[in-house]
Amino acid sequence: LTAIKEFAGSINTRYHEGPLSYCVVDSTMYFTRNNFNQYKKLSSDGKLNLKIFTAQFTYNEWLKSVENRADSLIGMKAKLTEKDWRNIKEFKYNSDEYSTGHPTLTADGKKMYFVSDMPGGVGGTDIYMCERTEGNDWSQPINLKEINTKGNEMFPFIHPSGTIFFASDGLPGLGGLDIFKANHKGNGFDKPENMGAPLNSSFDDFGLIADNETKTGYFSSNRTNGKGTDDLYFVEFSNIRYTTLALRIIDKESNSTITNATVNLTNKTQGKSNALTPDSYSLYPSNVNLSDSFNVEINSVDYIPYSNTISLDENSIVNDSILVTIPIMKKNFYGVFGSVFIKGTQEIVPNVTLAFQPQNNEQPITITSSENGEFRTLLSEKTSYDVTVTKQDFFTIKDKYLTDDKESGWVNLNQFINLNIEKIDLNKTIEIPNIYYDLGKWNIRKDAAIELDKVVALLNDNPNIKIELGSHTDSRGNAESNQSLSQKRAQSAVDYIISKGISKDRIVAKGYGESKLKNQCADGIKCDEKEHQQNRRTEIRVLSF
Repeated sequence: LTAIKEFAGSINTRYHEGPLSYCVVDSTMYFTRNNFNQYKKLSSDGKLNLKIFTAQFTYNEWLKSVENRADSLIGMKAKLTEKDWRNIKEFKYNSDEYSTGHPTLTADGKKMYFVSDMPGGVGGTDIYMCERTEGNDWSQPINLKEINTKGNEMFPFIHPSGTIFFASDGLPGLGGLDIFKANHKGNGFDKPENMGAPLNSSFDDFGLIADNETKTGYFSSNRTNGKGTDDLYFVEFSNIRYTTLALRIIDKESNSTITNATVNLTNKTQGKSNALTPDSYSLYPSNVNLSDSFNVEINSVDYIPYSNTISLDENSIVNDSILVTIPIMKKNFYGVFGSVFIKGTQEIVPNVTLAFQPQNNEQPITITSSENGEFRTLLSEKTSYDVTVTKQDFFTIKDKYLTDDKESGWVNLNQFINLNIEKIDLNKTIEIPNIYYDLGKWNIRKDAAIELDKVVALLNDNPNIKIELGSHTDSRGNAESNQSLSQKRAQSAVDYIISKGISKDRIVAKGYGESKLKNQCADGIKCDEKEHQQNRRTEIRVLSF
């Protein structure tokens, strides 16, 4: 390219004029501009937004779009007579409260695609589509949900073939913004494909435009070895074949891209070896094919050295390159694994949720065990965790786990905390052991309080269950007196539990006296003290959950 000059002095301002698209059908340029008016940011929260503008072309000149307007992405248009521009208009769906920008039109001018962070989107910035209606108006924007992610999609380019090219940091890629394409399918688009290396890199790559035959194109990137921050690059698509092995090195715990790794790749098939620097390790320019295998050696500060052999197959192909993601582990890591069992059995329970709540300001970790009941996760060093184990229709259990007294590496959590859960069965009685009362008394002794505190914990851990607490006596003594005594003991236990903060609506006291003996020791039957003790008991029963 030679003789680079200002595009149109009447259009350009001292503020931002950005991506544009020219429609030959109506000789109109659609472009992006900052929404700035007399040095005041126009959004209510002071945010610098963007808008779309249009301008019509006549006699090789561009009409000045709007005087003293410039700073949110805004869409506008303007018409040119021999010496002047007129009928300048903003895009219908511009707003001072959000951005619109990066317009691109189909070859027939009937559809416009653009970027916006308007409310109701999928993620940060999304790609939208409007159709031209009668009277040269535009239909309500439609969010391209088959393309958009929770991240940012931007810089769309609609090719005459119907394929849309765009940049995204929300789809799997090599790092930063990557360029993707999605082929036209029905009324929308097919699944997006990463354009692969060397077009994409571990840096930001965006703004691709291509000729009608998709043989050549231009794009922007802030990859290293350029002349500035964002540079323009030329690409020949015909030269891109399945010849590039692209590596992405990530932290196994956070999935974040590691940028300070050194990678040595040995092509075992061809006998070639490349030592890659952090600036280029995502680009491995070697003549590879699906039958090649490689030995990968990765070294990075604070990470365990990695060495492994990788073989390639068709599932590794991302458009015109082969993408391999390699997770590496920190040197000092603290991992736990294990399985959750049904209480009293060796039966493994699948799909159990385990929440690890650190007793500091770190984010909690929540995982779900697999179909075969196994789980595995990484924890932080020198940290105390409150562990909660939950599954629908089972009692929740809680325990504590500390990593500060553990060696680094993987630890079987079953060896340190209770991972045995019990299914909630309505009306099934659960005996509370070691609840003793003085003869003829119903006051709560200290040893009984310890056991009742466990019931309090059960109710706190399972806030939706309601229970009955039942008290039983043996058959000795008057039946009526036993009934009265058991009711007083049950109520005394319930009052204690309520005093610990449990709602009275969640627990009912029930005295059974000698009406539900567990053995043969009824009136007139001679039994020893141990047998009578079996009948003197306290039980709980789940009424609802």
